[in-house]
Amino acid sequence: MRLLHKHHFQTALDVGSGTGFYSRFLENYVPQVVGVDISSQMLRIAGEKSKSTFVNADFLQYHSDVQFDFALSARTLSHIKSVSEFLRYLDINTHDGASIIITDIHPRHNYYKTRFELNTETIEIETYKHEMTEIIGEILSSFSINVMYKEFEFSNLQDKWFSSEFNSVMNSVDPVFYVIAFRKHDLFDKSVREYLTGVLKFNSATSGS
Repeated sequence: MRLLHKHHFQTALDVGSGTGFYSRFLENYVPQVVGVDISSQMLRIAGEKSKSTFVNADFLQYHSDVQFDFALSARTLSHIKSVSEFLRYLDINTHDGASIIITDIHPRHNYYKTRFELNTETIEIETYKHEMTEIIGEILSSFSINVMYKEFEFSNLQDKWFSSEFNSVMNSVDPVFYVIAFRKHDLFDKSVREYLTGVLKFNSATSGS
């Protein structure tokens, strides 16, 4: 939220938007939001709940007429085999200086497939485990000069969860998900960097380091 307010983005891309949960969030801060997803069923639900524009397409074939200044990818990269190909299409659809956030299930988390319950239908999606070093390395090698990232364990979330179903995993030391944030070929403003590292305790990786 602080990042969105800071830069007054005009266009936002929600990669793998699904039923539009994050698109609806982005609408509060960005005038033009476009969600892209390969599932027409999920987009039908998204269109009923959101005022965003939704495109039924494989992101690895998506070419927008708009160069977005903000992009969010939530729970999408783990369904794409090639990290470099994914980043190539982020590059195609965003302009230099665009701010990008990638978040997904951590590869060390004990999962092997993703399953969605959609109405009466169960949809299973092929899942790939990309190591953090691979993702960050690919970003730094051709996409950005600095990457901010954090790996979250269940212990980081204890005050957020109240359901008894999580009791058995609360003491897990394996990360459950990660968040990566960077600006394309640029740095976040100093105040944003300080907020990410100082308040949210993000790590920082720089090209050449």
